[in-house]
Amino acid sequence: MTDFKVQLYHYPGVRSARVKWLLHEFFNDDFDVIPVDLYAAEQYCQLFSNINPNHAVPVVNIMTSGNDSYFLAESGAIITFLVDAFQHKKMAPPPGLSRARADFLYIVFLACSSFDMALWQIRIHSHVLKEQERDLKVVSRYKEKITSEIAPQLLKRISDGGYICGEYSAADCIIGHCIIWAQAYNLCKDDEFMQYISRLAEREAFRKAFEDAYLFQHEVPGDSPALEHFIG
Repeated sequence: MTDFKVQLYHYPGVRSARVKWLLHEFFNDDFDVIPVDLYAAEQYCQLFSNINPNHAVPVVNIMTSGNDSYFLAESGAIITFLVDAFQHKKMAPPPGLSRARADFLYIVFLACSSFDMALWQIRIHSHVLKEQERDLKVVSRYKEKITSEIAPQLLKRISDGGYICGEYSAADCIIGHCIIWAQAYNLCKDDEFMQYISRLAEREAFRKAFEDAYLFQHEVPGDSPALEHFIG
């Protein structure tokens, strides 16, 4: 990259990993990663709050050669923005009235809304909220939603040994991350899902995106200052 630079605010294994994956697909290692220690509550410091008042990663900072700089948060928005900005990378169908584009956007937003929302509720009621605030009924309800509504849709798409929208695309970066997340809660364990993740893991960008995932802690430490700020 010569006329712009990208910074990614990142914590291992979480939603920023899906953006890191796509950035590796586009730019190899030619972008900067700024660690944000979520368990140390760095997302609540004033500097980061000014960047993202929702106190979450990922955030990307796009800096152009003209000294312009702008931030973008939310993984679905970032990934859609990037695939449209770099259409020549062919990681998504081009914008326009087409069945392929509609299908791509459906999968991106299915992942970033329904699937992600269900996984987040499972996570916070299993490993984030203080013990007395957790509700196992919520965990059970959203596991059932994934098992009965979301997983069957995805299985139909990958059962032929392909990718989520047919050809490999940025949608796989989001869905792949969600499936890995789901598998941590003993969901999406069908052979087809295992084989799909194995196909994705063959990509160098995937391996680079998750090379730090071993640093992720499922359980938020009881003394984490983030718990004093966290509201959902």
